[in-house]
Amino acid sequence: LYAAAMEARDPASGRRLVDLFMVRPSRKDYPDYYKIILEPIDMRNIEQNIRADKYTSQEALMDDFQLMFRNARHYNEEGSQVYNDAVTLEGLIREKLKEMGPLTEEDESPSPKLKLGRKSGLSPKKIRSLTPLQQKLSDLYEAVRSHTDRRGRKLCTIFLRLPSRSELPDYYVTIKKPVDMEKMRAHMVAGKYQDVESLVEDFTLMFNNACTYNDPDSLIYKDALVLHRVLLRARRQLCDNEDDEIDAITGGGGGAPKVGLLVRELINNLFVSVLSHQDEEGRCYSDSLADVPVVAPVAAETQDRQLTFETIRRNIERGRYRRLDVFQEHMFEVLDRARKRDSTDSEIYEDAVELQQFFIKIRDELCKNGEMLLSPALSYTAKHLQHDLEKERKEKVPAEAAEDRAKRDEDGKDPSDFKKSEGSDTRAGGQRTYSQDCSFEDNMYRVGDFVYVEPSSSDLQPHIACIEKLWVDDNREKWLYGCWFYRPTETFHLATRKFLEKEVFKSDYYNTVPVSKILGKCVVMFVKDYFKSRPDGLRAEDVYVCESRYSTKVKAFKKIKLWSVPPSTARLVARDEPLPVVRVASVFASRERDREQREREQRERERPRDGATATAATEREDVLVEMPNGEPGCQYFEQLGVSGRYHKIGDFVYTRVEGRERPRIGRVEKLWRDKDGRVWFFGPFFIPPEDTEHEPTKMFYKKEVFLSTVEETCTMDTIIGAGGCLTGGRVAPCTPSFVAERDVYVCESRYYEAERHMKRFKGLRRFSLSAKVLDDEIYYFRKPITPAKEPSPLLDRKIAELEARFAEQDGGVGGAGCAGGEEDEEGMEEEGDLADHAALAQLHAPLAGDLDSSAYLTP
Repeated sequence: LYAAAMEARDPASGRRLVDLFMVRPSRKDYPDYYKIILEPIDMRNIEQNIRADKYTSQEALMDDFQLMFRNARHYNEEGSQVYNDAVTLEGLIREKLKEMGPLTEEDESPSPKLKLGRKSGLSPKKIRSLTPLQQKLSDLYEAVRSHTDRRGRKLCTIFLRLPSRSELPDYYVTIKKPVDMEKMRAHMVAGKYQDVESLVEDFTLMFNNACTYNDPDSLIYKDALVLHRVLLRARRQLCDNEDDEIDAITGGGGGAPKVGLLVRELINNLFVSVLSHQDEEGRCYSDSLADVPVVAPVAAETQDRQLTFETIRRNIERGRYRRLDVFQEHMFEVLDRARKRDSTDSEIYEDAVELQQFFIKIRDELCKNGEMLLSPALSYTAKHLQHDLEKERKEKVPAEAAEDRAKRDEDGKDPSDFKKSEGSDTRAGGQRTYSQDCSFEDNMYRVGDFVYVEPSSSDLQPHIACIEKLWVDDNREKWLYGCWFYRPTETFHLATRKFLEKEVFKSDYYNTVPVSKILGKCVVMFVKDYFKSRPDGLRAEDVYVCESRYSTKVKAFKKIKLWSVPPSTARLVARDEPLPVVRVASVFASRERDREQREREQRERERPRDGATATAATEREDVLVEMPNGEPGCQYFEQLGVSGRYHKIGDFVYTRVEGRERPRIGRVEKLWRDKDGRVWFFGPFFIPPEDTEHEPTKMFYKKEVFLSTVEETCTMDTIIGAGGCLTGGRVAPCTPSFVAERDVYVCESRYYEAERHMKRFKGLRRFSLSAKVLDDEIYYFRKPITPAKEPSPLLDRKIAELEARFAEQDGGVGGAGCAGGEEDEEGMEEEGDLADHAALAQLHAPLAGDLDSSAYLTP
């Protein structure tokens, strides 16, 4: 049946029909295929099942053929080439099945190979319905079971079944956890393996048992190492797709997670959320803070350039923030400066308070109140901010109240005061006769009217003014005095600020001009009235809305709480439909985009080419500690700065060692300065796997190190960098957020140099430090991280050494010692292998057939 499918060709073109069914579609190119097709299968799988004797009947094979063709018709469109080939091939195979006729009695009697398939417990139905995990487990098992050397000898034979206790009693004394491949197969059938790593651990245990029991120069020892390498390569190949997903958040290949990247992403999200925070009308609170000066007052005869949101944004883009508390310190510096600079009822002050409150709220949400990122920044809460605001307002409000009274006197009067502005007044400038109205060129103007005033330059728009006084001088010339209302283009503001359509701002500028300068009438309405009503009989383009006042002195906007202008004579009527609240971009926005583009290009030119980036840091101080049993004349510290770098008790550091290319990893557990001014530290050191004695089959976590029993005293000038350590590799819950991923290591065991063995320990020593010491920021994983394991650095080296030795021995005896074939076909050759190899006297397990019940052979 299989041959019929392979040989079928298109009569017209001679094309082989089965070519499109040889290999399943790529997951990368056709990801939807594996969502639509729940049981994918191809000709390669069918061939493997045939070779492995997994089909117990013709019907079982036909079931797989039909599944493959049904998948093709289900996924591809009717009429396509794949669809048509599936129909043709299925018909040809059915015809071939009819030609073959029913099985004879002799054909139906199961062969020994078919018995093996039944004994394994895998029926054709189960093969077809393997889950993705079961398929991976099966592929991994088969990779080890089917591996042969260059002469065709299967290496797994000796590992299929354990010897009995009566034959090798000392084996069970030496090996505490015996395991063989038959037991693993039974576990696979029973579904006891929950992941691929569980099967890998059992295989690793089996190979490690073989290396422990057998002589390092034996063939079994070498076979165990080779199969161990085969296992690891097969696992890596099977898990490539999973590793691609894991690598998005890890250092690659199951190493330490890229916590630094996650923290920088959190900081960026926090920054974007705060700067885009808007009020109910869509105005960004951060717009008003663009006017905060960037240069600090003169202090100690120097001027230090201060932070702005733009500076912080550039720091984020360059990855300079590795700690949340440093970022928070910079953000609060900008917001605190805005609060100190402006009055408590100003728009800038209120926006700064709102942004600071919002920052704390979003910060706590992103950090999950310390459950995901534990940082000293979280110690400043909303209650602390409220306390600081109350204290600040108590200090500022009395002075502001007096200033506001003076401002109200200057800014406007009670409406009744404007009515009193009638009669005569004699001043140095001559006689003035005030009135509530006056006429000019057939137009009547009254106090409270809004008018267009001729601009000082022809290229400007007419000024908008509110008439507060009208009079006639002794030369019979008519004058007006009023407050100017500024358009957005007449104010200083951030290009990203948005304005209401037709919005103007009440300024602090007042002027006196002749009535002859009036160009026409208009109306400025308070924001609370503008959207619901309109002036009767006035064009829409002459109606404006006012929400805020603008200070020309400090170049800042402030919401108007009390609309203090003379009563207008314009009659208001309700609009048919309320106007929508629409905010438009500043006319400077296009210029800002051009400027930002130039700045981006400039930053790109200034970006360091080697990828090095300076890190924003927070201020620290030396923290002394009393040491009861300390040396006389020495000062002991919990935290100490040396050559611009601070270290504290509990830090992991790299130290330089003369004559050694790679630095050592140590931990600071005591820190002091002697009477000569030299700084020292004392603590344990960590060693990598290659510096320990172990079997080549042992697996290690990526970047695993071992706590040494060696403790040393070193000078601080030997420290060349900082590192971090994840303790408890199996369930690592957290890691320092500020340490680069390449400097994070896994440690769960101590290595005893004298006894030359490893032993797990509960964890490293913890220290309780004073509040003056800057705490580490700790990132807690959503799920405990189990780093991937990798082979011992000794594995390849030992295999190469043994292969060279056996090749030399084989050359001396004509190669007869390694002869052998497939044990499934010629069992006698297996016995010959045993007889030819004296090394097999130190058995891991007696030779057995491939899951058969042949008798054990004694050494």
